[in-house]
Parts: sequence; C-alpha cells; structure tokens
Amino acid sequence: MRLVRLALHHPRVVDALLIGSLAMAAAPIHAQVPEAWRSEDLVFHTFSIAAVDPETGEVGVAVTTRNACVGNGVPWVRAGVGAVATQASTRTAYGDELLDRVAAGASAADALEQALADDPGADRRQIGVASIDGGIAQHTGDAVDAWAGQRAGPDYAAQGNLL
Repeated sequence: MRLVRLALHHPRVVDALLIGSLAMAAAPIHAQVPEAWRSEDLVFHTFSIAAVDPETGEVGVAVTTRNACVGNGVPWVRAGVGAVATQASTRTAYGDELLDRVAAGASAADALEQALADDPGADRRQIGVASIDGGIAQHTGDAVDAWAGQRAGPDYAAQGNLL
C-alpha cells in the first residue's frame, strides 16, 4: 500500500498527525455540526495531507487542528477521484465542488483555478488537491495567517497554517 509506505518515510508527519489525533480524541466530539460552523468561512489552524495511490486507487486525507469537529470541514475524499483538504478560512463547499470538477475530467490544477476564480475570499483560503490521475494542486492565499506553507510530491499535497 503506497500511502502507508509514503507515511513511513515521513515519521515526523505521522507523529504530528497521531499526536494531534490523540489530543482530539480526549476532547468532546459532537455528532452534529455546531451552528457556528454553518457558514462559508470556518477558521482552522491546521496541518493536513491529501494523498492518492494511482496504483491501487486509494485516496485519503489526514488532518490535525485545534477544532474537535475537523472531519466536518477540512477533509474530502471520493473513491476513484481524489482527495481535498480545504482549510485556513475554510469554504466547505470546495470539497464537493473540486471533486466534482475532477470527476468530470478537469485536472486538479484547472479545478482549483476555476474554484478560486469564483471566490472573493480566495486570499484567506488554503487548499490541497490530489487527483487519482496523479495531478496535484495547491493554494495558500496571501492573507492566510503566518506561518503558512505547502509542499507537494507526485501523489500528495501537504499544507499547514498558523504553525
């Protein structure tokens, strides 16, 4: 399984995600999205990785942040299509929107470029897209709080903000 091999080559990434996940497990988890989260802009101080394995078709997102209900906002995956992590000033609609565009044949870069062109808040967003066809795209807006950055490889997009 290529995703596991990728993670095993990056022990600091695995450690950071596991420690963050364990800390989140100790916090109360809510089954419903809180009312305050039902907006276009959710602020997550986040580290994430979206990855695909073109050989097996596996897709995934790993994320750690300060918010207990991160699974309702940042990670988005679709089997056979790809993975998206949308964070910083999170626009949750990006998850399905980007995966729909990739599923319809757009490259990860074109899908992200189209989404950002229609978004007046793009300068506050941070997004990583990994498509099963091997396409990777990332965006860290100029207004995302420091420290923010991104790194990509052939099958993954890693990004973080307020680190």
